[in-house]
Amino acid sequence: MSSTIFRTGLTYNVADAQKEKSFTAKRKFITLAISLICVTLFVTQIIFQAFIAPQLAITKIEIHCSSAFPLSNDEILKLAGLEGSLYYFSVNTAQIKSRLLQHPLIRTAEVKRVFPSSLYIRVAERIPLGMALVNSGGRTIPVVFDEEGVIFEIGRSVSNYRIPVISGLKFAELSLGLRLPSELHSYLSELKKLRETTPALFEQISEIKFINRNNSNHEVLLYPLNTKVRVRTANTINENLIKQIFVVLDIIEQNGLESEMSELDFRAGQVVFRVKGG
Repeated sequence: MSSTIFRTGLTYNVADAQKEKSFTAKRKFITLAISLICVTLFVTQIIFQAFIAPQLAITKIEIHCSSAFPLSNDEILKLAGLEGSLYYFSVNTAQIKSRLLQHPLIRTAEVKRVFPSSLYIRVAERIPLGMALVNSGGRTIPVVFDEEGVIFEIGRSVSNYRIPVISGLKFAELSLGLRLPSELHSYLSELKKLRETTPALFEQISEIKFINRNNSNHEVLLYPLNTKVRVRTANTINENLIKQIFVVLDIIEQNGLESEMSELDFRAGQVVFRVKGG
């Protein structure tokens, strides 16, 4: 009499066992290889940091700025504190940038290392937007500032720029790097935009006088070139307003009325004429 025995569960297979053994061996090999690579990289890093990196000297410094920038390369290097021997991994680019930005003439600075032995420096100067005449010690001293209201030229160093004179400003003290009052920053930003969009009209403004009504609201008197008629506006300036002003001034000139006019008032959105003696 024959009998059959049924077995449950996995059936042992020699081929499967060999595959598993081969896979385990490959896994051990890969693990060992990765470990060796990590150890090699770690040792290499230690050797590099300890013996090679300290010897990587900066042999080339590239300085980029506009041709009109008033500081020489030597002066820029001195401002950056780059004197003596310099090494690639010990140069602190953030610190160099901070030193450069402390100079009133420099608006932006970029400093970066270029492996293996170069340092790249780019600086951009402040662009003059307006000039003010300040009374100090019984003398009238010119100062120049940019669209951020930062004073970066004072006195005899002031260059001959074609920019409007800004009057009606008061300073308790005067120094390079000083900023104009914050309530004027919006107007300066608009003035910068006007220079960019219509430079020809911007250059026709001789003087801008701020009349302080309160700390947050100024009236403005514009004095265009080649006319004695002044223009009163609100605390704003833009391309459309300036075009309207010069159209009206042109009409006045063409009709021979300039000698009778003292002021144009654009504060209400429409022009009001004020005649002399009126």
